[in-house]
Amino acid sequence: MRFLKYVLRELKLYICNWVIAKFPSRRIRHWFYRRIMKFEIGNNSNIFLGAWITSSGGLKMKKQSVINAHCHLDTRGGIEIGENVSISPCVSIVTGDHNIHDPEFKARFRKVVIEDNVFIGYGAIILGGVTLGRGSVITAGSVVNKDVAPLAITGGVPAKQISTREDNFNRNMTYSRLFG
Repeated sequence: MRFLKYVLRELKLYICNWVIAKFPSRRIRHWFYRRIMKFEIGNNSNIFLGAWITSSGGLKMKKQSVINAHCHLDTRGGIEIGENVSISPCVSIVTGDHNIHDPEFKARFRKVVIEDNVFIGYGAIILGGVTLGRGSVITAGSVVNKDVAPLAITGGVPAKQISTREDNFNRNMTYSRLFG
């Protein structure tokens, strides 16, 4: 029985990443993500083509947010995404790693929280246990390994605060593509 559950779980991930993630219908992808993968996806939110997902469950995405093409979502530790969040293409959100100080090098999983009105630039990497504060910006190619303050503009490897952003949000994300 245990082996059968393992095979079914792996088959579900295979279908998710090699079939559904490449399927050009947002409705079918979102149906699969909600019903089969057990993700919570809010109204007018989108996960574009090519998203790579590591496990079912663990993704909560509020309304009017977007995960662009070819993002890697490690949902094992949990990912919470607020409203009006824009995640650029090729971003990796990595909730699992190994404790390098543990003699057995045990795996650990830590949640990532992305609050409302956050923008994450192309190719950024967000590591487990991090909260991106409301309205913060992560520049392209950054590696975020610590919490980011609200309204902070952050970049680099490892990411550090560069500047701050005005608290004047007036954007409602309705970003969609016919074949995205």
